Amino acid sequence: MSNFSGLSTGYSALLAYQRRINVVSENIANINTPGYHRQSVELESLAAPRTVGFWSGRLDTGGGVQVKAINRAGSSILEGNARRSVSVAKQMETEASIMLQVEDAIGGLSDRGIRAELDAMWNGFDDLANLPEDLGVRRVTLERADAVARSMQSAAKELDSLHQGQLATAEVQVSRVNELASSIAALDQQIIGAQSSGASPNALFDQRGQMINELSTLVGVNVQPEGDGQVSITLDGYLLVAEGRSRSITFQVEPAPPTDSTGLSVIGVVASDGRVLEPSGGSLGGLVHAANSLIRGDREALDNLAVAIADGVNALHRSGVGLGGATGYDLFTVPTGAVDIRLSDDLDGYPERLAAGSVGAGALDESNARALANLGDDPDGPTGAVSELIDSLSVRVSAASSRALAAKSSADYATGLADTSSGVSLDQELTELITAQRSYEAAARLITAADQMLQTLMSTGLVGR
Repeated sequence: MSNFSGLSTGYSALLAYQRRINVVSENIANINTPGYHRQSVELESLAAPRTVGFWSGRLDTGGGVQVKAINRAGSSILEGNARRSVSVAKQMETEASIMLQVEDAIGGLSDRGIRAELDAMWNGFDDLANLPEDLGVRRVTLERADAVARSMQSAAKELDSLHQGQLATAEVQVSRVNELASSIAALDQQIIGAQSSGASPNALFDQRGQMINELSTLVGVNVQPEGDGQVSITLDGYLLVAEGRSRSITFQVEPAPPTDSTGLSVIGVVASDGRVLEPSGGSLGGLVHAANSLIRGDREALDNLAVAIADGVNALHRSGVGLGGATGYDLFTVPTGAVDIRLSDDLDGYPERLAAGSVGAGALDESNARALANLGDDPDGPTGAVSELIDSLSVRVSAASSRALAAKSSADYATGLADTSSGVSLDQELTELITAQRSYEAAARLITAADQMLQTLMSTGLVGR
């Protein structure tokens, strides 16, 4: 190896280890940057130059070192598992949150909830049984019955409002899914351009990974890496992103089916080819399931409860008699369900018509009021129906919260594994920095030694003879 070759070898080492130091510096600077993947420099030896002619068979050393690639740390398997776990956890979290709001709307355990108002009505009938002739007691009892109807109406309206809120949120999230798909496709095109020009697209990979992670929190998708650095993303079998292009999905609201008594609309997510998708995973999957199934089911159960309360009370009330001898009146009327249950027109404003007595037992008889009060102790009566609804809802809320907590723990663990495979370790980077620094100093010393050799040759006077 000539002295000039030694200078070239040392210079190549200086460039390589300077690049290594720059990459280590980049890792340290981004140690807390979300989505950043650690980078490492891969070096390779430069082959010795080939010679021709008389000296072609001589042995020679290599030509130095160069940067072969800047690799991006991480495991696609671990990151895929983390995305799927986070997507499931987000759906569970969304459904549990909505279930809690359903429970609050029905208000089973609150002082002004349906069960509390119903207990107050039974107590009112008990008071009426003690003082059947007292108009003041009759007015209070009628007000308590009206409070039961209003609590049912309020719960139904809150559920309807909650359902509308999910529709509005789902529409926003569908728009965000389309935005992310378009941005991911654009990044794929930039990645192809960077690779074709010889540049490292690692920063673009990180940016795209962040967008895919956000997309996974919105809806469950399948991400398939392609050999050229691009990705294919499918949603329920629908190709959302492929070959640097994206296709959109559409938010759609359909009216309730004719057989649906709740009247609540149905959320639809439609592909560009007209196929109705069934998104699962992510907050959008949770919203669709909650709006189309969970809220609808509880709203229907509330309607059934309103009918059960009205039928149970009306059956007894019709058989009784009021102060003026009037009989056959319903206490409640239920035109469609819980949203419009109310006092019947025959009783609203007419406390004297409350049927406290039995037919033919006298004006001051209290037996029917006592029978109405005893409905509160009947496990198969309205109180039992209320308890069954509220207790069932409480169990489902507890189960949903437990599932959400378990899914979050699983997602945190999977995310931790993925972060460990791709994240920056300060201890490791400092070790790399010291190693690269020592190598850089050694390369600089090599150049100095080669320079001194050349100076020695020139000082002997042999150069130029």
